[in-house]
Amino acid sequence: MAVATAKISATKLAQLQLAARKELGRRSFAWFSREAWPIMEPTRPLAESIAFTAITAALQAVGDKRIRRLGIACPPGVSKSLLGVVSFPAWLELRLGGAARVMCGSYSHGFAVRDSRRCRDLITSRWYRELTGNVWTIRDDANRGDDYWFSSGGRRMIVSPGGKSMGERCTFQVIDDALAGGDVHSTPKKREALEWIGTMLPSRLEDPENDPRVIIGQRLIVDDPMSLPIERNWKILTLPAVLEEGIEPCELYDDLGELVWRDTRKVGEPLWKLLGNSALDALRIDLGPTAFAAQYLQRPHDDSSSMFKRAYFERRWTILPEKFNAMVITLDASFKAGTKSDYAVIQVWGSLGGDRYLIDQWRKQEGYTETAKALREMRSRFPFAKCLVEEAANGHAVLDTLMREMPGIIAVKPEGGKFARAATVEPICASGAIVLPAHAPWINVWIDEVTTFSPDAKHDDQVDAMVYALRELQVANAAKLAARW
Repeated sequence: MAVATAKISATKLAQLQLAARKELGRRSFAWFSREAWPIMEPTRPLAESIAFTAITAALQAVGDKRIRRLGIACPPGVSKSLLGVVSFPAWLELRLGGAARVMCGSYSHGFAVRDSRRCRDLITSRWYRELTGNVWTIRDDANRGDDYWFSSGGRRMIVSPGGKSMGERCTFQVIDDALAGGDVHSTPKKREALEWIGTMLPSRLEDPENDPRVIIGQRLIVDDPMSLPIERNWKILTLPAVLEEGIEPCELYDDLGELVWRDTRKVGEPLWKLLGNSALDALRIDLGPTAFAAQYLQRPHDDSSSMFKRAYFERRWTILPEKFNAMVITLDASFKAGTKSDYAVIQVWGSLGGDRYLIDQWRKQEGYTETAKALREMRSRFPFAKCLVEEAANGHAVLDTLMREMPGIIAVKPEGGKFARAATVEPICASGAIVLPAHAPWINVWIDEVTTFSPDAKHDDQVDAMVYALRELQVANAAKLAARW
C-alpha cells in the first residue's frame, strides 16, 4: 500500500511540475528562451548577459501588448536573431495556443529562411510539444521552410524587400536587420529598406492600430532603417556594447509609462563579458571610429558638417577598366621606425575621363623597413604609375635613402595646412567622380576616416594620400587636355 501511494505521489508531482513549466513558459519569455536555448543553439551554451535580460524584457512587453511599437538597437553578437525571430515567434504561439500570425522579415531572404527553419525545429521539438500538450501542431499540408500554418489557425511567414507580402496579413511583425551592412552607403538600398518597413509592411497588419511591430538591428548610419522608429517616436531599446562617458543609459518604458528595463551599468562596463576592453579596442581599429560608434555604440555619425560627405562615395567598381589615362601611387608616412602612433599609407589611384578610381591601399603602423617593402611591391604591380612621397619635415634623410633605392620616386612638399589642401579636392569628390573598390576589406575604415576628417582628427593619413593623388591626377588630366589643343 505504501509503495502504491508513493507511485501516485510521484505521478502527481510530475504532473504538477509539468503544469508549472507550462505556466512559466506561457508567462515568461526569459524563462522560455533559457529553456529553449539548447534546442536553438545546441553547440553554444547560453551566456547570461545584460543584453539577454534587456531584449527578453522588451519582447515580453510586446507579447503582453504593453508596447505596440518597439525598436531594438544593439551590436552584433548578442543573439538578437535567436531571441527576436526564433524564440519570440515560438513563444507567441505557445501563449496564444497556436493562433498568432507572425510575420518575420530580413533584408536577406536566405537568413529569413534559416531562422524560420530554426523556429520550426523548436516548435516541433519534444520539449515544446510537451508544453503545448500536443493540442495543436504544424499542418502537414502547409509546412514549408519559409511559411507554415498551425492547426489552430496561426502562422509563421517570412518577408524580405522585393519578396512576397502583398495580400498577407499578420497579428505580430518582427523585422530583423532591414538593411545589409554592405549597403550602408547605397542610397537606393537605404531608400528601398525605408520604404519597405515604413510604407509597405504597416499595411500587412490585421489591426494596424493595435497589432505590435518590432524592428531589430544595429545602427549603421544616421539615415538607416532604425532611424524610422526613432523619428516616429517608437519605444526604443538602445544597447551600446560599452557604456561610455556621455552616453545616456537607456530606460525603456511601456505605452502606459511603466518601467520595463533600465540600464544600470557603470561607465566602462561592457554589455556582455565576452566583449571586454581589449576586444572593443581591437574592433575600434578594425572598423574605424565611425563604424564602431554606429554598430557597437549605437551612435551613428552625422556627416552634415563634414567636408567629405558619405554621399560622395557611393560609386563602386568590381572590375577595373583595362586602361587608365593616368595612374599615381602616393605614400604618406612618418618614417619613424617602430612607431605605433601613426599609420603609413600607400594608395594607388587611376583616372579615366572624369572618374577617379581608388585601385588599392596598404595601411599599417610600421616604420621604414616594412613601408619601403610595401612600396616596392606596389610599384612592381603598377610600374607605369607615377610615385609621390610626401617630404615630411623630419624625414629628409630617410626619404633620400628611399629615392636612391627606388629611382623614379618624386618628393612632394606639403603646401599649407592639411585642411586647406583637402579643400582643394572636395569639389572632385562632391562631383561623384570617386569610384571605390566594392569588396576591399579596408574600404569602410577608409570611408570612416575621410568622412570624419577635421583639423583635429587623430588619424588623417588616408586623407593625405587621397589628396596628393587627386591633385596629381587633376594636373595630369589638365596637361593631356592642353596637349590636345
